[in-house]
Amino acid sequence: LDTLKSVEVVTFLSSSTVDAFMESIEGDLEAVKDIKFASIGPVTSETMRKHGLSVDYEAKIYNVDGIIEAIK
Repeated sequence: LDTLKSVEVVTFLSSSTVDAFMESIEGDLEAVKDIKFASIGPVTSETMRKHGLSVDYEAKIYNVDGIIEAIK
């Protein structure tokens, strides 16, 4: 979790990456409270919300370029 201290934005390209991330932080939302989260699209965003994560950015075009554009 110390690695996350310098992270500004975490991007999720699928629901499975959200699940894996939550497992890696053992569900500790407090550890990621200062991080922004970006989603590749609505399905992934829904998974993020189910885990209690914010959806700060969501791609309008559901690909890597779309997620980068949303963060800009």
